[in-house]
Amino acid sequence: MAGGRLAGKIALITGGNTGIGRAVALAFADEGADVAVCHVAREAEARSLIEMSVVDWEKMMSVHLRGTFLCSRETAKVMMPRKSGCIINLCSQLGYIGRENYTAYSTAKGGMIAFTRALAKEMAPWGIRVNGVAPGLVDTGFDPLSQEAKEAHAQSLPMKRLGTPEDMTSAFVFLASDVGRYYCGQLLHPNGGEIMP
Repeated sequence: MAGGRLAGKIALITGGNTGIGRAVALAFADEGADVAVCHVAREAEARSLIEMSVVDWEKMMSVHLRGTFLCSRETAKVMMPRKSGCIINLCSQLGYIGRENYTAYSTAKGGMIAFTRALAKEMAPWGIRVNGVAPGLVDTGFDPLSQEAKEAHAQSLPMKRLGTPEDMTSAFVFLASDVGRYYCGQLLHPNGGEIMP
């Protein structure tokens, strides 16, 4: 779309081949952005802390924390001389509330939330906005939960349904567009009302 809200912008989407990342990449393209997609391997399955190896723990931290650090560092190097840019991290509500058998994932996402807020303060003087989106459970089709568990969770939500990847895109488009120009270090929470921070 030539006149979209992201016309003239360039977007790098990590994990853009499936789920939320794919939906965001398509939405950005529909809004006029030039989009590049990087593949990210699937995460390890959920398991209790006592069943988790150090290697599994470190992999989770590496994918989420180290990956976010490296991508942010390299994109900031490009954005800083231009005194312009926007970094949006895909966090999770589990970074706030945690969940059994998701200790490593919850920890990594909590770290990403702190990273997002700290980096926002560091980058704001350079004209670079850093924000995040912290969704609730999204039905991506490849999560480890059974259909029964997903349906039970959906019924516990005020909106009585799980989110879809497409439900997440408006938060990303808003934060990436000029309409979100005064958002700095903020997290948007598309979660069907599960938590209201």
